[in-house]
Amino acid sequence: MSENETSKSAAGSAPGGTLVRMVVLAALIAIVWTGMDRIHVARGDSVEKTLFWTMPQASAELGSFVSFHVSHPIIGASEAALTKLIVCDEGMTIAIVDHTFFCDGNRLGGYLTQTWDGKPLTAWEGGVIPAGQAFVMGQHPRSFDSRYFGPVAKDKLVVVKGIL
Repeated sequence: MSENETSKSAAGSAPGGTLVRMVVLAALIAIVWTGMDRIHVARGDSVEKTLFWTMPQASAELGSFVSFHVSHPIIGASEAALTKLIVCDEGMTIAIVDHTFFCDGNRLGGYLTQTWDGKPLTAWEGGVIPAGQAFVMGQHPRSFDSRYFGPVAKDKLVVVKGIL
């Protein structure tokens, strides 16, 4: 084999190589294009992952990451899209002892009394999680979550799976 033939072969200029690359690229573009409505980006430091795949048919249960919208005076006039983890489920009990939340005796974490810019924060009072609701928390200690706005209706939650 001549030096010229070796360099052509190494460069991958076989007649079918370009067609295969084009087909693979077209398939990737189609997958991304049709799945764009299922990609969810979490903002902030509340959860460790940033990119999620929505799973609208999955049921929201203990341990699921979920996305939802919430209104609260701290947020302002509009709703905020949040991504959190279900840490306590319907029928379970939230107790607060010494500024720390517990779910059925398992420590969840403390709560803050003010925001980073000094606005007062009031913690949810705790109790049994009502049927059809879930208590959600972020993975960051300063996460704005159910510790402040209480349980969230499960029919408002969309299960998401962390990608990155």
